Amino acid sequence: MNRDIIYNIGSVGVIGLVGLLLNTLIPIFYSVEALGHFNFVMSLFMFFSQFTTFGLHYSTLKHTAEQHHCKTAKSLILSSSLCLCVIFVALFILPFLFLPKVVPQIFKFEGAAFSWFLVMPAILFFSLNKILLSFVNGEMKMTKYAAYVSLRYSLMLCFFFVLVALKLGIKYISLIFLISEALLLCILLYHAHTYLSTKYICMPWVKRHLEFSWKSFLAGASIELNSRIDLLILLYYQTEESVGIYSFALFFVEGTLQIIAALRNVLNPLITDLYYKKDVAYLKKVIRKFGMQSLFITIAVMIMCPIFMTVYINKTEAVNLSGSVIVFLYIMVGVLFSSYFLPMQFLANQTGNPTRQTRLNFLILISNIALNLICISQLGLYGAALGTSLSFFVAAFVIKLESSNILKGIS
Repeated sequence: MNRDIIYNIGSVGVIGLVGLLLNTLIPIFYSVEALGHFNFVMSLFMFFSQFTTFGLHYSTLKHTAEQHHCKTAKSLILSSSLCLCVIFVALFILPFLFLPKVVPQIFKFEGAAFSWFLVMPAILFFSLNKILLSFVNGEMKMTKYAAYVSLRYSLMLCFFFVLVALKLGIKYISLIFLISEALLLCILLYHAHTYLSTKYICMPWVKRHLEFSWKSFLAGASIELNSRIDLLILLYYQTEESVGIYSFALFFVEGTLQIIAALRNVLNPLITDLYYKKDVAYLKKVIRKFGMQSLFITIAVMIMCPIFMTVYINKTEAVNLSGSVIVFLYIMVGVLFSSYFLPMQFLANQTGNPTRQTRLNFLILISNIALNLICISQLGLYGAALGTSLSFFVAAFVIKLESSNILKGIS
């Protein structure tokens, strides 16, 4: 493994540690139901932020990687993208405020609507941060990228302890996102300040971003909703306690997916660079290398995590979380099957085919929704695990098919 991969997997370790502590401490200081509340707010927060970035972070990543040697081009790319993002936030923030009135069923838990209102300003900060992080990613400054991602989650943990120290109720959990994203934004703006100026906001790049983001928007929204659809459907059918049990298992699954995402983050700018250099043979070699690394990591996690989860549950006497081990294993069967193909999931986007990327991600999303609706309605908690696992089998098939077609087309 090279240094970039090591640093980014290290950042996943930080994310994992923070996630483990939050999943451990929230039930201790609050309750298992509070853990469900936390994951509910985070799921909505992550999904709806896709609308305010509108795929701009994918456009920023692709074009920055393509123009990473030219400072002026990078200034035009970043400044124009951030300007558009602020406009999109302004357009969407008001409808989001009325979400509890429009869909009251998913805000049935105590304090959920209040938490949602509190998280609104954080959506602006988070959206801008996504673009700035994509810019760092496109620059191939993966060490700094890993440091910034680690900082985001470290700040979340710090402000959780502040929340506990101030004895604020779980409905104030959104402050964790709000404050950490605001501080991270200040740091990222300092990193990129030499590229930022209103004089770099130009119509040709605004149009270019809009054209690319319009085609890639559904791809981003699909992949984000895809990672949370099981939890949101489960929320509709089950209690907060069931969601808490599922969330504990999902944390370990997402830890695995975060490692794979770290590999993908390193691979994405390489795909663009090699594609435009027409070095197809080396590109295929690099993709195979990342796929095998993803597979081996998934196997290791699948062996170690059930042991850790069992020991943790026994030591903490958290018997109400015992079902999490079964949920984890169900989902991980699907993750294992698809792990070789997941690092190349954004191959279409990085080679200038955002429409194709949208189609791929949308197919995966639709299958996930359908499978979860069927399985959860019949089997409840374990149905969510089964439906999600089966959706990874679908993902493996469509990613393999699309990637093969793209690579054949550029050979």
